[in-house]
Amino acid sequence: MSETRADLPMTAASPARGPGGRASLSEAMAMRQSLSVFRRHLRIFLAVWLLVPLCVWIALGQMTPLYTATGALIYEPGEYKPRELQSILQTDPITEAVMASQAEVLRGLKIAQRVADRGGLYDDPAFNPALRPPSPVWPVLERLRLWAGLPSRPDAAYGPVADATREATIVAVRDALRVVPVKYSHVLEVS
Repeated sequence: MSETRADLPMTAASPARGPGGRASLSEAMAMRQSLSVFRRHLRIFLAVWLLVPLCVWIALGQMTPLYTATGALIYEPGEYKPRELQSILQTDPITEAVMASQAEVLRGLKIAQRVADRGGLYDDPAFNPALRPPSPVWPVLERLRLWAGLPSRPDAAYGPVADATREATIVAVRDALRVVPVKYSHVLEVS
């Protein structure tokens, strides 16, 4: 018993049939060309597939990790003590301007100095620029300064001398502090 091609069932793996029951030559040729291009460039595909994650992993390893601690403070002045009935009639003396002022007070140099003292940030190169390695431009600037006849350090003045590295650390801490008043509340978000 002989079966004709028309009687055979078409499977998922069999190529699409063109007019007259024959497989389309252009589709088969396109598939073969695609596979041959993939085989020829298999090494490049594998190299990219391995190198891109490796480069990302190396780049992430080189980055300095930064951490942010966030807390919330509630501002409540001492003289403002609402009572049960008076609090309903009394208007709230704390406005957005008062909360913005309190946020600026928290970003002051005195608070930054306390944060730097308690956190030991004078020994951290992220905040103390004197502990960072010098940039490659620094020796060139020093030679230009000497060539121009400018002193590298200012002359000592009479009286107490400010510690420039300590002040730079306090300013860096103050710049890193972020205080934002939460709208329509007595809460200050500190980061």
